[in-house]
Amino acid sequence: MKSRIYLLLGIGIIILIAIVYTSTNELNNNVSHRKVTKIKREVFINKDKYITVGAVDCDYKTIKKALASKNENRNIIYIMDKIHTESGIEIFKDITICGFGKENTIIQAADKLKLSEDRVFLINKKANVKLKGLTIRHGKITEIPRGGGGIKNLGKLVIEACEISHNKATYGVGINNKGYLYINRSVIAKNIGIKRPLKDTLSGVDCGGSGGGLNVERGSEAVIKNSLIIDNESVANGGGIHVNCEGKAKLINCTIARNKGGKQGGGVSVRGHLELIHCTITENDSRFKLGCGVFVMGKIDMFATLIINNKYSNFILGEGAGYYGKGILDKSEYNFIGDIKNSKLKGVTYCISEDIKLYPLQDNGGSTKTYALDFNSSAVDVIPEYESFVTVDQRGLIRDKGPSDIGAYEVKKTISKRIKNFIRDINTLY
Repeated sequence: MKSRIYLLLGIGIIILIAIVYTSTNELNNNVSHRKVTKIKREVFINKDKYITVGAVDCDYKTIKKALASKNENRNIIYIMDKIHTESGIEIFKDITICGFGKENTIIQAADKLKLSEDRVFLINKKANVKLKGLTIRHGKITEIPRGGGGIKNLGKLVIEACEISHNKATYGVGINNKGYLYINRSVIAKNIGIKRPLKDTLSGVDCGGSGGGLNVERGSEAVIKNSLIIDNESVANGGGIHVNCEGKAKLINCTIARNKGGKQGGGVSVRGHLELIHCTITENDSRFKLGCGVFVMGKIDMFATLIINNKYSNFILGEGAGYYGKGILDKSEYNFIGDIKNSKLKGVTYCISEDIKLYPLQDNGGSTKTYALDFNSSAVDVIPEYESFVTVDQRGLIRDKGPSDIGAYEVKKTISKRIKNFIRDINTLY
């Protein structure tokens, strides 16, 4: 009798938590809507501080006109439309372009991707630009050079809390970076590479098609934090990200998932230098079945990174080509990789899916979706205290004091222990 009471009590608690969670989400959505309305009102009231772009009661109807006008004391543009359609926007000066969250402000090159004839943004040399709280979509480039469907960056670009999605180009489909790029709390998703014409392929004209989400060009640099790179496809290498020879990229607290490379490196392809710190790389694929998670023909440093459940192979160091002549794993500590042949690499532990216990991608809080670790995962509490300098996880939640976890997600032990003890108590009743 007692066992049934405890079981019913447990089920009741779980249902109550679900109701509270749902109610909280609805409340947060309502609060978010009210907050957006309030901020928009404040922007209109303070029009001496900000430049407004939109269809109704704004300074300008287009971003191009706002950029072309002299606004000496105002260098922040707010996009007041929920959906603003404009393409071929070239930026030559220092400016910040803001929206009200990636769900609430969309800048698109066309109503539909198939109707698009140009990219969304081109950031020129010497320009210092910040994009914040925007979705940038439906850009397409078909003329040489065919890079940067969503954004082509030649200057200095900061992207904060944005989504770059549903763009098309041959390479660097979401973003083609030839300058300095910093991305935080953002999503790069569903950017699809398109093949160059056969005559250009045969004559070697233009790039062959690497970097579905992001292409880091020779001599450029990219830093990406707390972000999700997902469902992108490249014609050639690097479905998610491609780092060219002499290019540099650093990823901290990032998830790279469900990307597909047309050749190799489904998640990431490296010919330059890449650092992965507390990243989760999973469920990626490549047509050549080589390094579906990560393919390295350059140099890579890794710390506390989880590479598992990629389709054919998780991690490959290539040989006989590239800038370094082969793939090099340089600095490496506390990494878990799901290929037994990589178990002898320094700083690498072989792992299997059953031990890692990675939950499906979902909203676990924060700006982007994440793959949560089970509190019984072998990737939990691996890194000794003070060994990791990363104090938060991808969601922005503080990593627990003491040992920390592998990958972009940190299990909150205080909550997990209570759940674990509750399950243990229920089990002991039978």
